[in-house]
Amino acid sequence: MKGEKRVYERIDKALGSKGWFTIFPETSIKHYPIQISDHAPIEVDLNLTKNNGKKPYKLDAWVLDYPDCIQVIKEVWNINDVGSPTFRVVRKLARVRQSVKKWTLDKLNDWSMKWDDFDKRLEHGIELAISGGGEEEYNQHSQGSSCYPYTDIPKNIRRRVSNDDADVLGKPFSAKEIRRAVFHMGPLKSSGPDGIPAIFYQRCWHLVNKDCTKAILSILNSGMVLREMNRTFIALVPKCDNLEDVKDYHPISLCNVFMRIVTKCITNQMKKVMGYLVGEYQNAFLAGRSISDNI
Repeated sequence: MKGEKRVYERIDKALGSKGWFTIFPETSIKHYPIQISDHAPIEVDLNLTKNNGKKPYKLDAWVLDYPDCIQVIKEVWNINDVGSPTFRVVRKLARVRQSVKKWTLDKLNDWSMKWDDFDKRLEHGIELAISGGGEEEYNQHSQGSSCYPYTDIPKNIRRRVSNDDADVLGKPFSAKEIRRAVFHMGPLKSSGPDGIPAIFYQRCWHLVNKDCTKAILSILNSGMVLREMNRTFIALVPKCDNLEDVKDYHPISLCNVFMRIVTKCITNQMKKVMGYLVGEYQNAFLAGRSISDNI
């Protein structure tokens, strides 16, 4: 037929067998309009990265710029809890996470913001930047189980720590050292299972410092920590470009920022004597030394 009575029929199709849909049950097809040739392009999407599981909530850094959100944090943090210092902090952090999540959703609804549309616009912007040949590097930096004290120490290890060094390492931790550890952390680095980034502690230190300091000192002095506090995420970091086997990944543990504060306090204490406890030929991973010194 010709003219207005002409009939168009789509002949561009994709076929899949039962075996295919058994292996790739989330397969979908996207149809695109005719632009260049007389064929309409189609795209087969396997949806291999689709995850229907519920993602854990992570506190967004931007919410800390709003005084009314800080007020919400202050109100829920000041609720009294009964228990050990670390248990009280766990309860307070849980309430902060729930309250800030609700505040965030209410705020976004007021702004009528739809995150799906935002993600699509963001992906489109990234594609435009890549197609434009941009090669700039962006650096984001604005960022288990119970522990038990070690008692079975081998007796045949030669002592390398002098009495003076032992006094330095055994010196009680102070609130000043804890504050230093908090504010020397990358504010926006990946958070752990509790979803609380380091910037939360830095921005709200005037609200949480007393409870957090008491809990951290309790952990450092007793060597014990709650399981809830010491949970971690296991992340797989690629070692190479061609990923073919599990050995091509390097597993790392993402612990909660609160526990990173504890370990940073211990690390800062050890740095005071580590320089002359480690042999002179070990130059890597030590402050003030470089692996290139061995060349």
